[in-house]
Amino acid sequence: ADPIAIKTIKSGDGVTPSSLITVETNEPHDLTVGTPIKIRGVTPADYNVSTFVTSVTLRSMLLTR
Repeated sequence: ADPIAIKTIKSGDGVTPSSLITVETNEPHDLTVGTPIKIRGVTPADYNVSTFVTSVTLRSMLLTR
């Protein structure tokens, strides 16, 4: 479904930022590795990116910024 509601979003390990972004969703998202994704309306603005999904679980995904 579009848009997907984001429960949490963090860069790196949540303390030290990195180019990896972990997104946890409220509901299963049905995305697969390689799916293009655009995140917008998130604070801080550094998380507002267009990229591709690099890893998935039922309710989370890993992106590379």
